[in-house]
Amino acid sequence: MHLKRHIVLLLGFVSICQPCFSARRSEMVEQDAVKQAKTLISRVDKELDASLEELFAMTQILSKIESAPTFKELVSYTTANWESIVDNWGGIAVDENTRLIQLHALLFLPPEDYLNCLKRVLKLYEQGDVDRHEMFMLLFSAENEKRWFLSSNYNDPMVMELFDELSRVFSKDQQITETIKFYKSGKAKKRMNLFATRNRRGIMPWSLCLCCIQRWRMKGGQTASKGR
Repeated sequence: MHLKRHIVLLLGFVSICQPCFSARRSEMVEQDAVKQAKTLISRVDKELDASLEELFAMTQILSKIESAPTFKELVSYTTANWESIVDNWGGIAVDENTRLIQLHALLFLPPEDYLNCLKRVLKLYEQGDVDRHEMFMLLFSAENEKRWFLSSNYNDPMVMELFDELSRVFSKDQQITETIKFYKSGKAKKRMNLFATRNRRGIMPWSLCLCCIQRWRMKGGQTASKGR
C-alpha cells in the first residue's frame, strides 16, 4: 500500500516537473544556437577584414560576404536554427558588419522558412528591435534568388497575407507601400519574366514557387528545396 502511494506521488511529481525540465532544456538549446551563430558570424566578419559600410552597392556587399570561407557553414547553421537566431536578433549581431552578415545568411532559407522568417522579423520591427533598413533589405534587396521570391509568389494566399501586414505596418512609408503595390499588381513578376528571357540559365528555378513545392510534396517529396 505504501509502495503504491509512493509510486503515485512520484508520478505526480514527474508530471508536474516535466514541463519545467522541457522548458529548461529548450532554453539551453536556444542559448547554444545563439552562441554558435554569434561565433560563426564573428568568424565571417574577421575573414572579410573590411568595413561593409564602405562598399557602395549592395551587390558588392553581398558578394563580399559570400566570399568568406565560413559563410557556407553559417548558412547551413542558420537554415537549421533560424528561429532562435531571429528571436535573439540584437544579441547575435552587434554592429553594421555583423548585422549585414546575419541578414544575408537568412536569404538562403528554404522558401517556406523564408516566408515565415519575414513575418517574424516584421513583428520584431513593430517592437522596435529591427530597423527599417534591415526590414527593407530582407524583403526587397536580396541579390540571390530570393530577390524573386515575392514577385514569383505574389498571388499565393500566404504571400498576399504578408503584403497586407506590410501595408498595415508601413502605411505611412510611401516607398514601401508603392513597392508593395508594384508586387501585388503582378508587374514585378512581369519584370522578373523579362529578366528570365535575357538570362540563359533562367532566373526563376521551380524551387522558388510555393505552388511547385506543394505539388512536389504531393508526389512524394519530403522537404522543400533550398531555393539556391
